[in-house]
Amino acid sequence: MRKSFVFLLALLFCLSGCETGSTDAASSSETPPAAQSGTHSPAQIEIRVGMTMSQVLQLLGAADKIQADPRAGEIWSYNGKRANFAYAANKEGGEVLIIDGYSAQSGVPLFMTIKFDKGRKVTDFTYQQAF
Repeated sequence: MRKSFVFLLALLFCLSGCETGSTDAASSSETPPAAQSGTHSPAQIEIRVGMTMSQVLQLLGAADKIQADPRAGEIWSYNGKRANFAYAANKEGGEVLIIDGYSAQSGVPLFMTIKFDKGRKVTDFTYQQAF
C-alpha cells in the first residue's frame, strides 16, 4: 500500500511539470507584453472611437503631451514613435486608426493626436506619418 502511494505521488510530481497549453498565437487572448507597454508591437494596433483612456494607454503607452480641452476632456499627443504604416478606415462600429508595427525604434515617424470626451472615451483622432 505504501509503495502504491509513493508511486502515485512520484507520478503526480512528474506530470505536474508537463505543459499542455497551445502555442498558437491566434488562440491566445493575452496582449503581448510589448503592446502593453506601448514600446513595440509587431502586430497591428487599432484605436477606435469609443475606446477608453486606459485601453489607449495600454496599447500606445503614455502620451508625450496631454492638454485639457475645455469643450471636451483631454487631448493626448504622441510625437515621433515609429510605425511601418498607419491609416484610418471605417469598420463595423465606426472609424478606426490602424497602426502596423508600432515601435520606438523602427519604421517611419508617426504623429498622433487623440481626443477624449469628459467620459474618458475617444471621440476623434488625427495622425500624420512622415515618409
